Amino acid sequence: MAPTKALVNQIAAEIYARFSKNYPSSGSSIWAIHTRDYRINSPYGCQILVTVPEMFQIMLLSPRVSKIWAPRLRRVIFDEVHSIGNLEGGVIWEQLLLTTTVPLIALSATVGNANEFHEVFSLSFPLLTCSGFRPCRCVMESNVTWSFTRIDTRI
Repeated sequence: MAPTKALVNQIAAEIYARFSKNYPSSGSSIWAIHTRDYRINSPYGCQILVTVPEMFQIMLLSPRVSKIWAPRLRRVIFDEVHSIGNLEGGVIWEQLLLTTTVPLIALSATVGNANEFHEVFSLSFPLLTCSGFRPCRCVMESNVTWSFTRIDTRI
């Protein structure tokens, strides 16, 4: 998931360049793009869906779609997670971080105050760190890269 359509296109181009596979049935693909303006490949039959937060939220909240599609989710990658602080769209990022039930990875390469972001993020989402159902390990990979991975205790 990326905050803008331009970044969605860039990420999809990188995935397209790195991965390829021929499927015998139509409707299946390695990747798909799903934004409000357009779709490339089926978002319901792909292995990697690249989308914007608003469309991801719609897919998760739609009873018909989420019944079929959501169980296929294995990981969610939040690219440019520092966008959570934006006035426009930040609330959607927060809601998605709290409602996603699969392991997640949150990435950002431009956090200016990485230690403060780590502290605020850990304190702002106590459900991720305190719940026995969805514990979270917040790992600082470097001064500017973060990885938030939920540990599935049901295994």
